[in-house]
Amino acid sequence: MWAEHTWLTATLRPAGLLDADATERLGASISALSSTCDLVVLDLSATAVADCELLARQLRGPAARLAGTGGCLMLRGAGDELMSALEPAPLAAVS
Repeated sequence: MWAEHTWLTATLRPAGLLDADATERLGASISALSSTCDLVVLDLSATAVADCELLARQLRGPAARLAGTGGCLMLRGAGDELMSALEPAPLAAVS
């Protein structure tokens, strides 16, 4: 039988260089998804992040929005520099 609460999940997997324009577009996408999904997975394993501070700023709001409703923003393939820039944002990270 179905669980009492069904989670809606979305996975984003950008590829290539995340420059400022791509980072802002990605942030807008994650922000939109965070208002309708319970779990957003951001797989960065195929990207090179040009500006970790900019990406961290784009992720903090959606991460807080998801955490505030019992959801989660999960990062996969985030490097140490990005993780340091995100502290103490409410998100999970796996390598």
